[in-house]
Amino acid sequence: MEKEKENIDLKNIEFFQHLSREKFNFLMDSIDKLDQKFTTIFSVNAVILSIIFSLNRFQQNLLFFFGLASIIIALLIAFLGYVPKGLLEIDLNVWWNENYGEKYKDTISEITSHIIAAYTQNKKVLSKKAKFVNLAFIFSLAGIFCIILSQISCIWGN
Repeated sequence: MEKEKENIDLKNIEFFQHLSREKFNFLMDSIDKLDQKFTTIFSVNAVILSIIFSLNRFQQNLLFFFGLASIIIALLIAFLGYVPKGLLEIDLNVWWNENYGEKYKDTISEITSHIIAAYTQNKKVLSKKAKFVNLAFIFSLAGIFCIILSQISCIWGN
């Protein structure tokens, strides 16, 4: 009876370790997707700025300069958000090698606690990156909208 209980406990620990590893991998994929969004926002804003500067179409109205400033701010936010902020990586091979020979149940428990700690730290990074993506996107849209409105006002004003 005691052996059966120990096997059930071990299976529960292995299952929990498997779930925590899947959650961690999902979180890391989410961070990668946010980094792709930063790259897209940065690229679009850089193209818009290069078009504006290459056409030398600087309108002397406040709306245009507000839009230009918004796009530059979005570029800065995208850059700051993209820079890694202390992500914790998990190399399970190292953990297995360091703990090999110890009790299997203890090794699984140790690995699981390390995965949970890394997940908790990386969740904070994900949350911060998500806020930066939202800010960069809002500033980008505001800048594009203001530049388009300034161009329309110049066309109608002439």
